[in-house]
Amino acid sequence: MFELGILSNSIHLPANFEKTDLDMNLYPNLLTPPMDSPTSSMMSPDSDCRSPTHLFTPYQVPHIYSYNPDVVTIRDLPEPCLRMREPPVDKFRFRYKSEMSGTHGSLNGKTSDRSRKQTFPSVELLNYDKEAVIRCSLYQYGREDMAHTRQLHAHRLVKKQGTDEIDDPHNVHVNSDVGFVANFHSMGIIHTARKYIVPELIRKMTILKQEEIARSEHKFRPLTKKEELEMKTIAEKESKCINLNVVCLRFDAYRVVNNIYYPICQPVSSPAINNLKSALTGDLRIVRMDHCTSPCRGGREIFILVEKVTKKNIKVRFFELDDEDNEVWEDYGRFSDLDVHHQYAIVFKTPPYKHADIDKEVRVFIELQRPSDGARSEPKDFSYIPSEMSIGRKRTRLSSDDYTTSFFSADELPITLNTISPSVDHETMTNANNATINSADLEAALKHNNIDSSEFDKICNSLIGPGPMRDIFTAENVSIRELKSLGLVMDTPNSKIRTPLHSGKTEKLSVTEEENPIDRVKSELISFMKTSPSNNRVSLMLEALISGDKYTTSNGNNVLHFLAAEIGTEDEFVTQLLSFVKNFGKKELLNVKNINGQSPLHLAVEFGNELYLKGLIEAQADIAVQDKQGNTPLHVAIVDRVPEGILLTVLDAYHRSNTNIDIYNYDGKTPLHLAVRGKNLNATKLFINCGANVNAAEKKNGYTPLHLAILNRNIDILKYLLDSTKAECDCEDFAQYNPLLLAQELLDSCDKQTFQIFSILESHLKKIGIPSEMLLHNRVHSESDENDDEEDCSNNNNSADDEANIDIIDKYGAVTDFTDACKISLSDILDKSDAWKRLGESLDFGHILHTDAFAAVQHPTKSLLTFAVANGRSVKEIRDCLATLNEKQAVEIIDKMVMKC
Repeated sequence: MFELGILSNSIHLPANFEKTDLDMNLYPNLLTPPMDSPTSSMMSPDSDCRSPTHLFTPYQVPHIYSYNPDVVTIRDLPEPCLRMREPPVDKFRFRYKSEMSGTHGSLNGKTSDRSRKQTFPSVELLNYDKEAVIRCSLYQYGREDMAHTRQLHAHRLVKKQGTDEIDDPHNVHVNSDVGFVANFHSMGIIHTARKYIVPELIRKMTILKQEEIARSEHKFRPLTKKEELEMKTIAEKESKCINLNVVCLRFDAYRVVNNIYYPICQPVSSPAINNLKSALTGDLRIVRMDHCTSPCRGGREIFILVEKVTKKNIKVRFFELDDEDNEVWEDYGRFSDLDVHHQYAIVFKTPPYKHADIDKEVRVFIELQRPSDGARSEPKDFSYIPSEMSIGRKRTRLSSDDYTTSFFSADELPITLNTISPSVDHETMTNANNATINSADLEAALKHNNIDSSEFDKICNSLIGPGPMRDIFTAENVSIRELKSLGLVMDTPNSKIRTPLHSGKTEKLSVTEEENPIDRVKSELISFMKTSPSNNRVSLMLEALISGDKYTTSNGNNVLHFLAAEIGTEDEFVTQLLSFVKNFGKKELLNVKNINGQSPLHLAVEFGNELYLKGLIEAQADIAVQDKQGNTPLHVAIVDRVPEGILLTVLDAYHRSNTNIDIYNYDGKTPLHLAVRGKNLNATKLFINCGANVNAAEKKNGYTPLHLAILNRNIDILKYLLDSTKAECDCEDFAQYNPLLLAQELLDSCDKQTFQIFSILESHLKKIGIPSEMLLHNRVHSESDENDDEEDCSNNNNSADDEANIDIIDKYGAVTDFTDACKISLSDILDKSDAWKRLGESLDFGHILHTDAFAAVQHPTKSLLTFAVANGRSVKEIRDCLATLNEKQAVEIIDKMVMKC
């Protein structure tokens, strides 16, 4: 309980005290307790209760009074007054008593800046030349025109003096030597829980009442029982309407005579100080998002973590700006009160974009909005992408029927092996053989290479340059291609599989022997080129053969996709086909996407087909094309950890085409982010040397590569970023953690790496001249619940448990993989609950989970663990993810495995 500070006995004034003939009626009554006074019309912000006016009454100081032992005279001088020199900040953290251990930031002035000298609230006493005392107290905030009715606030305004905390009021002595300016520094605001509001108000009222009595009776005495009862009644009434999230500072000037405080002038009040962590007045901030894109038709469910908000007073706003920063579109996320979880998370569905048929990514912004005061958070980047039904959709294509009936004359008809008529009139095909040709005859002719193709070679040479075309387009070179993939789910049992050259994610590229378009396209092209077609007809034919429905599988793969699986082939058909596409102005065919949004370039990178990759780049395929997940071929190269030759080929293409290397995928990551997350130091160096932005932030959480290196505990990448790049050490993520603050937050007595990382950062900051204290100054603490602010924190003292766990933590460093028995045990637990999917998301393998790579196997958990270890995830990292997911049984299984190793 609080001590009220009521004196038990009368305190008589000193013997040398001389009574004055002051008429105390001329001074304001600082505490006027009549209960029948009218209720004030002042409304506290965000409160439905009106503050009473029975504590203070308006007053006027008619003249300036100077003290004289015999008489008080009136001087014909300007009236003294207080002037606010530096108001306090308008938002400040009201801390709970349980949070006050240690050092925290003090209440600064409004113009205070971290990079400059700090300022503090200050006032100046004008038109007065005697020594005086200026007092600072904490009061409730109301309208400016009702300042005289403001009441004492129950929160405590404490001031640090060594290890002691002194409660308000705080007095500063001023005189002509200090310029009558009072600075109030080292003050903090302690949040008073509701159950202590009445005692705290009584404590403060008692101080003022005793000073009032001393002025009127010229002596100090304790309060009478009646006066105590009146104050208690006032405090109880005031506690019902007090606003705990808004306060102000009130400054009074006094002349002290024989320890009695006589007001010199009217007080002055500061602007409102809002609780920084209040849901009603605090800063709005998006801390993290699980998605940073949405289909243009809207409806995607998104989870965001936020600073404290109120469910009935928050909106999620989307808006778009044009090139001149004019707002051209806005809409709001769809959610109800039930979708706001404990004031710190919101689940909503995205609104539809203004156009439902966009064909490329559109950049917009997302922010929080508080309707009560119009406050908004810092906007974050967001993107609308083509809807699922439009991604990979087939544009109008030419089928065999189309070009045989609509686009080609009879003399330009291609001779199709499967559809050729057994008796074609030679008069209608001037460039065909004189005899009737059937499929058996043509096939035999091709097989034995008996066709006189000099004319055919001449036509091809005139179109794309000299070359042994007859040798290229022969039946001897036609064979069924085996397709390469890993863990595929096939359309039919007759599908062919080829093992990839590198480990990485698996994409579904299914086909049957009957669907394989390579042989058919090759034969069609041979037949068609015999007709001596015009350039325009060749363009139409290429479009039909590459993107026509009859030459595209159900998964949207065409001949260019399948050629990506022809690893190591030097078939000149590939070279000539790509030359046709380039020279006949059909480069857009090189970027046709399958059902997963993959272009031939994506598959060439994924399958490690370096020769074909170079051919596509030479044919001017789009090197920055994005798949269904927003990944460019460069993203794919990092995710799949392709051979260095593939990566260098792609980077060289970016350099020669002057293409931006910092393209974000739909998960909000650039290739550099993926390289750092994957602990790939070599790729990290290559990207930065090629101009990647080392300070680019992820769109979901604001992590820069420096943040990621710290989170991944990758000391090699951390040192490289600090020593060899222009990585900024003061950049903050969405939760306002700079790298040093993040490293401090991750300090773990059981993990020596965390201390090493923190030491490396401190040493680097010292080297470049940045005080580490500055970066740690605005440390963000989690706020305790109001009802739990006094609870014992002893449950956080787990030092004994930490010591018991040191041995097992040390052993994790020596364990590089799971045992088979451990994988089976984990599969028994995680397979049934589908928790393996959540584990995959936590390990940043969400893009894999959208495929069928794991769904088709008997034990997806076992496959996921094998895949995670192969892609650089440690056993400790996987164990920690399971602990975060509250999979306690799985964690115990892994701990037991490690202890046995």
